Amino acid sequence: GAAASDGRSPLHAACQNGRVECAEALVAALLALPAPPAAAVVAAAAPAAADGTGGDSDASTVKDDDDAGSQGTREATDDEGGGIAPVVATTARTAAAEIDRATTAGETALHLACAAGKKECATLLLDARASVDGSPTATCTPLYAACDREWLGCVRALLAHSAGVNLSAKQKRTPLSVACERANTACVELLINAHASVVHFAADGRSPLHHASVRGSAAITSLLLRANCSVDGGGAANLPLHAACELGHAACVELLLGAGADKDACTPSGASCVHLACAGGHARVAVQLLDAGAAIDLAGADGITPLYAACEAGHINCVLRLLERKANVGGPLYEASPGGYTPLHAACQHGHPIVAEELITAKACIDAAGDEGETALHLAAESNNVLAMSVLLDAGARTNARRATGEDA
Repeated sequence: GAAASDGRSPLHAACQNGRVECAEALVAALLALPAPPAAAVVAAAAPAAADGTGGDSDASTVKDDDDAGSQGTREATDDEGGGIAPVVATTARTAAAEIDRATTAGETALHLACAAGKKECATLLLDARASVDGSPTATCTPLYAACDREWLGCVRALLAHSAGVNLSAKQKRTPLSVACERANTACVELLINAHASVVHFAADGRSPLHHASVRGSAAITSLLLRANCSVDGGGAANLPLHAACELGHAACVELLLGAGADKDACTPSGASCVHLACAGGHARVAVQLLDAGAAIDLAGADGITPLYAACEAGHINCVLRLLERKANVGGPLYEASPGGYTPLHAACQHGHPIVAEELITAKACIDAAGDEGETALHLAAESNNVLAMSVLLDAGARTNARRATGEDA
């Protein structure tokens, strides 16, 4: 059929819009074309003489046919020993090419049907032997498109016709990757049962497990782990456990730790899993990690510990859990922190008086000085945090402590 400027044919339009009857009529018309000429069919069906000297009547019958048609049929049938099969094969190939015609964007009718969730049209095309994996010029396969849009009916139909479950789209992402990103448990299960690779890593180093951890899907995480995926990823800067800790997905954290994920693995910046949980205010996850034996005072490359991160953000529940487990509240550990500040400095600078109270109760040094001699009281005053100043003064903070520049609080 005629195609639009973007290469879309009537079949493309019918399938994308779910017009099943129209699609059926178009497919039937395509399967019937090009119809072989009657003379060619007769000639193809006629037995050829083995050496060209067969019976007179046979020879004359063949010669009496249209010369061009007879000669063409002879050339097509010499290798096969005659018959109608080559003509039919040519018809089938032409029909298949039309059914699989791609738009300028590389999308076949099947691709468009699957992306739009038109299962009946997709099944019609598949039964007509459309290419299940679409056009090689497309950005993704029909299966990827169906998974991306979460059309389970189309996914089932494609898998039933042996769609390539591990063919990747742009950025080397597979159907399983996008199904995990969409947190569609049923789709993931279908793909795993069809032997999708659970250890495939996209261009950014992320695996299906990364996406499940980001989305916080314990069900998908469990499916992937049972299918023997790697818990630590394939070269990505941040691991699945990092994502689960940072976003507070406790159920995923539990599964990953149970599968042997490294509880003290750090990001490129040196942030530990406990750090990520505390910075995000996820006390439950922090406790999970600590119960699993994670280091409580592991500082990042910037010198910030989990307690410092929690105090800076004012996450009191995380602060309390860390203090209960005797996290370090000061001393040499914080010499490498920004400005040489302690958690008390961070709490007062950012206006968290309740956190400051808990730190003081835990014996934090009230007058600890930073690199320039500034105390927590200096920072509270500079930030106009009156409540934090009140807490410090009530605890006996020195008002005459001087910075290196000579300023007092």
